[in-house]
Amino acid sequence: MKIPVYIFLIPLCVLLYSCQQSLNLRETNSSAWVSFGKEATVIRDGYKMMQRFDPPTYARSVYVQRKSDKQPILFYTHKRRIEAALGHQGQLVLINDYFATKACKVVVADIDSGKNWQIDEAAQRQYMRTAPKNWLPYHAIPKAAAFSPDDKMVLIAMKSGYVASSAEEADEFGRRFRIWSYVVDSMDGTVLHVHQTNRTVPSNWWQF
Repeated sequence: MKIPVYIFLIPLCVLLYSCQQSLNLRETNSSAWVSFGKEATVIRDGYKMMQRFDPPTYARSVYVQRKSDKQPILFYTHKRRIEAALGHQGQLVLINDYFATKACKVVVADIDSGKNWQIDEAAQRQYMRTAPKNWLPYHAIPKAAAFSPDDKMVLIAMKSGYVASSAEEADEFGRRFRIWSYVVDSMDGTVLHVHQTNRTVPSNWWQF
């Protein structure tokens, strides 16, 4: 009786290990992310993030105050909705800026310098080039998932804006279009690695 039990336990252990060592690209709204529509204040361990809304201009100004800051620091302005995550080192902020319906850009903001820059463009171009010509997406929709531990890399999950004429066509497109996640440099958006999956990546995705 012991042999069948061992045979069953081995694949079960492998399955549990694989589940623990993966990151679901479609469920990236972890506790690290703060979502802002209009005015709001969110307090987290070690910092406070807040947004102020100006009705006449529709401008939304987002601030962060770390333990070392005497007052909140403005790090980003936008006019619709964003998700923001403070980096592990406490200097950079990763931002998903949903500037239009079914559109997003990935931005990194430097709190100390006040500068910010877009980092998804190279990944978008590469994503579009991988599409079979008869299945060319309408456009690419990036979404940042996380910073690497040293904040030098960012994982971006890429979705497609392809408009299918039927459910069958949409399913077929999903089966054929596999390259969906990109590791990019947080300073200039250079694509460093591509994970060949559209669902999960290794939890240590920055090691390749």
